[in-house]
Amino acid sequence: MIQAGAQAHVTAANVVIDAGMSLTLKAGGHYIVINSGGIFSSVAIVQGGAPMPGVPVQPALSAIPLAAEVMVINTIPSEALLKQNIVFREASTGICPVCEAAQERHATEEAQA
Repeated sequence: MIQAGAQAHVTAANVVIDAGMSLTLKAGGHYIVINSGGIFSSVAIVQGGAPMPGVPVQPALSAIPLAAEVMVINTIPSEALLKQNIVFREASTGICPVCEAAQERHATEEAQA
């Protein structure tokens, strides 16, 4: 799959697009469909014209440094994870102390009402 912004450039000695069943090219509200039944166009095909030059290809940013930055930002020290695991295992219920206090307060308020 190729996804691009305003333009996509493919440069090679030979380019093969294998669509299997059908290939549709859409631009400017018109289309060309190529399938086993033939070549179809939304308008009459006129001889002539010239290819658009497009903008020069810009080198892509490397994904490796970006992924490394994300990994550093999202990394949680293993010591913190171990402590959290111990606290959860030692807890008598699966509810954190703050949530438990909120539930008790809510129950008290309901009883008083």
